[in-house]
Amino acid sequence: MSELKSRLLTFIDAKKLSVSAFERQCGLSNGFCSKVGESITDGSVMLIEKGFPDLNINWLKTGEGDMLQYSIQPKSTEESDNMLAMVRMMQEFIQLGKKNADANLMNAEANKLNAQNLERLITLLENKFN
Repeated sequence: MSELKSRLLTFIDAKKLSVSAFERQCGLSNGFCSKVGESITDGSVMLIEKGFPDLNINWLKTGEGDMLQYSIQPKSTEESDNMLAMVRMMQEFIQLGKKNADANLMNAEANKLNAQNLERLITLLENKFN
């Protein structure tokens, strides 16, 4: 067995996939993994990268480095959906904070006007009863 094929099967095993599920997810032909030798075409590499962006292609080709590329990309659709929901909640929180700040300014202005009106009323009452 070629070293490249061995690394490919190691990755597939680490993903807990069957070989055929890996081939389907990448859009590779049935039997691709059993036929792979010591080299791999650029077209096949592109399909594998698209299907599994976390796979370190340099590792696959040469055995150098880590098997997986580490990034902040979500590992699953559920994780991606959760991250998107968190971003939306944060945006809503920011908008609510802005609305709250605006409401506080309006309340401060209303309190100032109320205080002025109260002072006018007191002055009017004092003038009427003095």
